[in-house]
Amino acid sequence: MATADERNRGRMNEVDHYVIQRNMEYLCQQIRGDTIITNMFSKCIFDTDDMDIIEKQMKKSPRQGIKAALKLLMGSGGVNAFNAFIDCLNMSGFAHVAEKLQLGRKERTEAMNVEADERNRGRMNEVDHYVIQCNMEYLCQQIRGDTIITNMFSKCIFDTDDMDIIERQRGEGPRQGIKAALKLLMGSGGVNAFNAFIDCLNMSGFAHVAEKLQLGRKERTEAMNVEARLPDPESAPL
Repeated sequence: MATADERNRGRMNEVDHYVIQRNMEYLCQQIRGDTIITNMFSKCIFDTDDMDIIEKQMKKSPRQGIKAALKLLMGSGGVNAFNAFIDCLNMSGFAHVAEKLQLGRKERTEAMNVEADERNRGRMNEVDHYVIQCNMEYLCQQIRGDTIITNMFSKCIFDTDDMDIIERQRGEGPRQGIKAALKLLMGSGGVNAFNAFIDCLNMSGFAHVAEKLQLGRKERTEAMNVEARLPDPESAPL
């Protein structure tokens, strides 16, 4: 068994965290039995406090127990937790699951190499920023659930640091979590963030919200074009 020093606990790296998060539903469906949890404990992915948390959730249902284990794996399993988890899956008879995760990791790493060049993070352009800001109250009322945040993470609108901020605010209430996400979207989502956000709204069942924002963007763009054509009062002849 590894020592506490060898464990190197902490949050998973961004790619591994993404792969587990993205496959959460699949993992909860596929993983059965206690063997894998025992193996993860033996590899020091979990400590006794973690096992207590998992056991409490397992009493509610096996699915809840697996979900709790996966959240602990992502949040405090350590930087080497993914590889150890793959070993445990293979040891516990879930080689097909291990293979899927490893493929997902490879694909995500390759995608991030491309996205790193394309992302160009920074503040939204003026029109898009205006539309989100004007609709802040509406968006906080309309958007519900975690799916859209996960989709925004998968599209690299948010990184793991952003997700930490959103998660902390969500602890104060779902509305606070959405508001934090929107502020991050405006402030650091990047020049292409609006279109990616529209895609995420449509993917997450909020097509009516996406339609309203797109209409707002069209109207704001047209208004700015009109304003640009108006003569400058200060430059008018006396």
